[in-house]
Amino acid sequence: MPACETRLALITDRLVCPEPLLDRVARLLAAGVGTVILREKDLPEPELLTLAGKIQKIASLTGARLIVNSSLTVAAAVNAYGLQLPFAAFNANPQLIALARAKNLLTSVSVHSLPEAALAIKAGADGLLAGPIFPTDCKPGREPLNLTFVAELVAVFKKPVFVVGGLGPDNVALARQAGAAGVALRSGLLTAPDPEQYVHKCLLAINNPFK
Repeated sequence: MPACETRLALITDRLVCPEPLLDRVARLLAAGVGTVILREKDLPEPELLTLAGKIQKIASLTGARLIVNSSLTVAAAVNAYGLQLPFAAFNANPQLIALARAKNLLTSVSVHSLPEAALAIKAGADGLLAGPIFPTDCKPGREPLNLTFVAELVAVFKKPVFVVGGLGPDNVALARQAGAAGVALRSGLLTAPDPEQYVHKCLLAINNPFK
């Protein structure tokens, strides 16, 4: 089994996954994915809690990290590694960061500009999730933020920055070259016909970004 690489994160979306989500998560983590961001926005909280508990059990087998999107309640209940907050949710209630910290959860906030990042860091966020960095079908019509923005985030705030949007084996190295601490992928990891090979290619690029 490959070593767990926390710099490669899966963003879940069971609606695009061609096999049962838990089966795909298990395959990806066994192949080396080291972080799972549980993001199933349509699920009621009780169902999300059940799913989070099952993913946490899978993650424990490889040492992978589980980060829960939006729900502090679920993240705390399953003893997740962290809480990922959309900027709108953070902006509506910045105290969520302090509440998460009180429950020993690391926090990250999705940002799309330097002012947004400044607000998140001032509130105590441990890291940032920036995107979309490249064009993506997931965010049609949205202008990509580009790699210069990533480099600016890293230089200004000195916090770990994960990036998302339009990423795959062919460009994750570019994100790492710009200073990104890691990359988060959704459809590429979830729909790859050979997920193990896809993860292998991503890990080669992540770990050797300047080759």
